[in-house]
Amino acid sequence: MTKPADPHLRDPGNPDARTAWVTGSVGPQLRMAAKSARMLLERHLSQAGASFGNWTVLATLEGGGPMIQRVLAASLGIEVPR
Repeated sequence: MTKPADPHLRDPGNPDARTAWVTGSVGPQLRMAAKSARMLLERHLSQAGASFGNWTVLATLEGGGPMIQRVLAASLGIEVPR
């Protein structure tokens, strides 16, 4: 990545310099790609009558095999049932 030509944009304390760096980085592009992929997945899941939540549970069970509810909840990072 090249540095901005304007000297005041090179100053890390300058808010415009931080904005110029973020604008030129791959981070925002990666975020948009992930968001687009998630939207596409959710669209296809809704056409099949499922949700992203349904899909994550089924994918966890497929990858980990049969498991008790407490282990499933822990695998998904949700509160364990009592």
